[in-house]
Amino acid sequence: MHIMDALYYLFGVLIFLLGLTQSTVLPHIRIAGVHPDLMLVLVVCWSMLRGFREGVIWALMAGIVLDLLSGAPFGMFTLSLVCAALLPGLGTANFFRSHVLMSLVFVSLGTVCSYAISLLMLYLAGHEAIIFEMASRQLLPGVAINAGVALIFFPPISWLHRRTASREMEW
Repeated sequence: MHIMDALYYLFGVLIFLLGLTQSTVLPHIRIAGVHPDLMLVLVVCWSMLRGFREGVIWALMAGIVLDLLSGAPFGMFTLSLVCAALLPGLGTANFFRSHVLMSLVFVSLGTVCSYAISLLMLYLAGHEAIIFEMASRQLLPGVAINAGVALIFFPPISWLHRRTASREMEW
């Protein structure tokens, strides 16, 4: 088996484990009324480093895992993660993409995008009761917490990108 094949299987397992953690453990760990969105941070950081095409692939996989593990309208997580993965591809120079401060910007924008799509999907599914609370009480803390998680996640994700980027070109 080629080393990149093994890495992609490893990434698939990582996405599943993060999805399981996000769906089962993190709802019980709340900071300022929200829990961190590990999948969003992972997808946005990976998309920053590898480009939106690879970011969208991981967003689709991560979104499907979250959609299967949640009671939310199916497709809500997939759509919100795909949109968040597209944001880093909007005109940033390549040398800025690997900077940790850009991860804060893109994770913050991705969080706002994710919340907006989630609100729209919940509204269309008839869940108007929680929309106001989500928009008014959870958006800003969610942005701050996800940005904080990005500060922690970005260095190891960047390291992994650097370790696998040269091998990726061998394909």
